[in-house]
Amino acid sequence: MITTRFLALFLLAAVAQGASATTIWLKDNAGQVCKNSLSTNPGQVIGLGTVTSAGALTLTISNPAGGTMTPSSGQCLNLPTAPAATPLVISGPVTPQISPLHMWKPGTKGAMECLDQGNSHYGIIGNVNNSPYRFQFSGGYSDGCNMQTQIKLTADGLPVITRGLIIRQEGLEIPLFTGSYYIFNEANRIPEPGSLLLLLAGAAGLILVGMQRRRLARQAGG
Repeated sequence: MITTRFLALFLLAAVAQGASATTIWLKDNAGQVCKNSLSTNPGQVIGLGTVTSAGALTLTISNPAGGTMTPSSGQCLNLPTAPAATPLVISGPVTPQISPLHMWKPGTKGAMECLDQGNSHYGIIGNVNNSPYRFQFSGGYSDGCNMQTQIKLTADGLPVITRGLIIRQEGLEIPLFTGSYYIFNEANRIPEPGSLLLLLAGAAGLILVGMQRRRLARQAGG
């Protein structure tokens, strides 16, 4: 019984890991996080939210008028105003951008080499509309090195990631905000679907084996 319960919990944990959310927050073109001293979001971040590995985005913009803005100039000043009591909540489907992460770094023997760091959820792509605003997310990735040839593709061997966000107001083609965003999860990695399925199949198999053993034990004892 204990073994079966443990395996069941393991199975549920694996499913939860595969569906875990990733944190996202808004930045300007210079890479500075947009903040407002009156924002009710953690860290006084103006735009903060989550996106799941399935692509469900929820973004809360808390940008009350009269607060101190950081940075004090640039695109962050153009973000939509939203009172603390009634923040602007954007939600909708986007497409997660996931790619194998390869970078030039010391290997097991200390020598520099191109190493596979697993899959990385580096960005999102898609349009999310919330009247009167339209949010357009973009993301791009290029490898830092080649695993087959073991050569660097960039000067430092690190991957290049680009992220962009354009916010437009309905009826206006000129962007209200042209900036970027940052996306983060604890390991910055997402299990490959094939690996996750293999993990789930293995756990399910172990559970079935445990159930069969208990049934045989009951029959032998009866």
